[in-house]
Amino acid sequence: MKELSQRMEVATAILKVLSDGSAGRTELEKRVFRSHDITLSRFRCMLTFLLKDGNVVKLKGDRFMPYQITAKGKAFLAWRASA
Repeated sequence: MKELSQRMEVATAILKVLSDGSAGRTELEKRVFRSHDITLSRFRCMLTFLLKDGNVVKLKGDRFMPYQITAKGKAFLAWRASA
């Protein structure tokens, strides 16, 4: 159960950063790593999951374009705040 709570914390951290505004991958990594002690692979896996699940979108699909939170991601943050 500890593993699930750690994953939820990483997902919440990524979405909170993106709720402040869109950010590129490097900026997103820096801001999440400042507040959480996680590995790069855990961050990448969670970002990929959030992209596939529809919580985050990459603008324009270009290599260096920023990520942005979706309505589904905002709903997830609201749910986490109430829990």
